[in-house]
Amino acid sequence: MNGKTVEVLTACILGVMILVGCADSQRESEEEKNVIGVYEAEDAQLSPNLSVKKEMSGFSGTGYAEGFEAEGDECTFRITIEETGFYDFQFTIANIGGYKENFVLLDGVSAGTIASPEGFFTEERMKRNYLEAGEHEITVSKYWGYIALDKLTVLQSKELEEDYYQVSAKLCNENADDCAKRLMSYLVDNYGTNIISGQYCDGGLYGHEMACIWKETGEFPAMVGLDMIEYSPSRTAHGSEGKSITYAMQAWEEGAIVTICWHWNAPEQYLTGNWYSGFYTDSTNIDLDKIMNGEDEEGYQALISDMDVIAKELQKLQRAGVPVLFRPLHEASGGWFWWGDCTPDSYIKSWYETYYDRQERSEKILAAVWSQIAERFQDYDEHLIFEGLNEPRKKGTDVEWNGGDQEGWDVVNALNAVFVRTIRESGGNNPDRILMIPGYAANAWAALEHIQVPEDDKIIVSVHAYEPYDFALNVQGRGTWDQDTENIDTIMQKLDELFISKGIPVIIGEFGAMYKNTEGNESERAAWVQYYVSRAAEKGIPCIWWDNGAFEGNGELFGLINRETCEWKYPLILEGLKKGTEQED
Repeated sequence: MNGKTVEVLTACILGVMILVGCADSQRESEEEKNVIGVYEAEDAQLSPNLSVKKEMSGFSGTGYAEGFEAEGDECTFRITIEETGFYDFQFTIANIGGYKENFVLLDGVSAGTIASPEGFFTEERMKRNYLEAGEHEITVSKYWGYIALDKLTVLQSKELEEDYYQVSAKLCNENADDCAKRLMSYLVDNYGTNIISGQYCDGGLYGHEMACIWKETGEFPAMVGLDMIEYSPSRTAHGSEGKSITYAMQAWEEGAIVTICWHWNAPEQYLTGNWYSGFYTDSTNIDLDKIMNGEDEEGYQALISDMDVIAKELQKLQRAGVPVLFRPLHEASGGWFWWGDCTPDSYIKSWYETYYDRQERSEKILAAVWSQIAERFQDYDEHLIFEGLNEPRKKGTDVEWNGGDQEGWDVVNALNAVFVRTIRESGGNNPDRILMIPGYAANAWAALEHIQVPEDDKIIVSVHAYEPYDFALNVQGRGTWDQDTENIDTIMQKLDELFISKGIPVIIGEFGAMYKNTEGNESERAAWVQYYVSRAAEKGIPCIWWDNGAFEGNGELFGLINRETCEWKYPLILEGLKKGTEQED
């Protein structure tokens, strides 16, 4: 490299340094213009336990205040404001022994808290405090304590951008119900204009804290805060009983907004201290990093199980039309709760992958699949009918085949709604296409009453009914029908009452009676099927035999037509099917 090149490079580098230096100086001068006053802590009013120290480096003035250790320890700055407006309070502060938070009072009234995240002096700011012209007192008072306070700098707040209060009411969850959307719209309408007051109270709207507020003001706060802590499985195992869902419904009925947090008591196997302190880091040995990176699969399943319990409770509010501002995994930055004692990546995964993503994944997959099918077949006419799901259920659980539970019914209804909406929003003939939806597991008994049919005049309810079970579906059951008509009659009557009479068509998408190697089994099945389809025909319900092509073995032998020879294996059953559909004039 020759000398001229070095000179040019040096000149460029110096030029960049000068430009950067100018920019920094410009920013600093603008900040200085906004400074209303600088107030040293050692010159402020200090409570008796506070003292002026000089051991820590980096302070300004002649020292800093230390000794925020007992209740009532505080430092009060007296300031003068010439013009009414908004002002920032910038505290130069350091913690002693780790992250701390302490109270800030403005003229004796709480203005919030100020954090001290570092063990050396940093500038931490509380923005946009409204002050009228005149004298004011700003007090830093012990909350966690153990800080070194150097000074207070008061600055005039910057003007807000014109669009600062223009926020969208669109929720990140596209499947949010109307109640949630209306609440979000209400919050957005009030943003930047009104303050919505709220109070956490374990007793709900009429609990102790609320009673105190009512006594002093004659009003209740607009928002009620509740906690799901007592629903945590590791607390209910010790006799705890949650009441927040009941209180939430009561508050909403009385016109209050509901917000809910969850002090999540860690799963039982991770508790090391008192069971009722299981949400604190120092009372558990749970390692969220290991759980979220796959090292602790048992722990992951334990978290999922806990969340399913809470989700089931929250679904009660959804069914009751009570929207909730839900804030689980809160206050994670300090690490005092176990869900915050981890890396940022693990916290993000625990929130997104196990809460939001888990909740929405099935709906997104269903929508993605059916949007593609709908596009491919959009030009087919009304002879093509779509059915969204086949026997959707909670696989591997105690309620898989016995009619389900509230959670299962809710999920299936939600998935049906996604399916219908996806088809209707696609092109071609899909907006007018006939669609079929099942209930939980397509069950013909308990689940029927929990089917929510979307507002749509081209929906068919799909049901699977093998009745009586011991003859029709039980591999180890009897081979004779014995004229057992009770269940068949009951199902047809229920389908009529719940749907047919209300103008909602029904299809029995699966039925049949399997082959049993007993004498006279074919004639028994033929008589059974004639009665079955005749009772369905009376109600206008088409039936589809589940022909799985199976004729031999020990499994479910529902075969009727030999696919290789195109021959009917059981001609008597064919005759029964035909006779059963013949209606008398």
